[in-house]
Amino acid sequence: MADAKFVLKALKTGKERELADKLLVGRGLLEGISLESESASRKHAVLTVMADDAYVEDTGSSNGTFVNGERITARRQINPGDRIEFSDEAYELARVAPQGAATVVRHQPQQPRTASPARMPWPDVEWDEKDHTLACTPQQLQALQKRSQELRAANLAAPPVSIPCLIFREPDKTVPLTMNEGPTQEWIIGRRPDCEICIDSERVSAVHAKIVRIGSQWSAIDALSSNGLYVNNFAAGKQYLRAGDLLRFGDVECVFRLPPAVVRKPIAPVMRYVLIGAAACIVALLIGLLVL
Repeated sequence: MADAKFVLKALKTGKERELADKLLVGRGLLEGISLESESASRKHAVLTVMADDAYVEDTGSSNGTFVNGERITARRQINPGDRIEFSDEAYELARVAPQGAATVVRHQPQQPRTASPARMPWPDVEWDEKDHTLACTPQQLQALQKRSQELRAANLAAPPVSIPCLIFREPDKTVPLTMNEGPTQEWIIGRRPDCEICIDSERVSAVHAKIVRIGSQWSAIDALSSNGLYVNNFAAGKQYLRAGDLLRFGDVECVFRLPPAVVRKPIAPVMRYVLIGAAACIVALLIGLLVL
């Protein structure tokens, strides 16, 4: 499996299986992916990798194959971060990243908290009993700090944006922070596929941090992540944010951007004359009082 491009990870046990060509999935298989659940069929599904794409197809199982909670009836393309369930056994697809590959940032639309009952309470988050985050080495941290200093000046000269957003460097991707009408709002950031901002990097924790908006005030809060949250190259537990701040989650950098303040409209000419006249009357009245 030297040419494997995808890994299928069992969410219950954390075991991983590299995918290449065609792989059978079923209960009690000697070859392929063996399912332990009694509700799984002996020939449950088939996984196929062709070029840079992966597919899953149910083979007439009794209790079905699901992709992100939706039961499939035909061959379905699957992508890194997708949750695949064979009956009641859940897996997650991940890509085998070549050495030096760019980090993939995937943004998911924000949904009500009640829609994700599997999400653990913040910040006491667990994920498959282990977080499986690779720690940054001191050499990597030094390199990241140097790169952050070089990017800081360029951030301030960037063109304005129309909405609050995070602009990631590698790859070049802008993730909008779409505001609702509520007084508070938050965006969870991490490697878990159900995070609002999902970052596919081994040095980003399952739930790494969150961006919080309270009125017009923004902040970033670390979730006791393995490699920490950095704001402008300083480790931060909680940090209030300003436009142009450089954020780093593990080894992934982005810039926090806000649209420019709304420019106040100039006072209409008629209103200007009214104000000048009122001021002149007040001055004349004060002079009259002093003379008397």
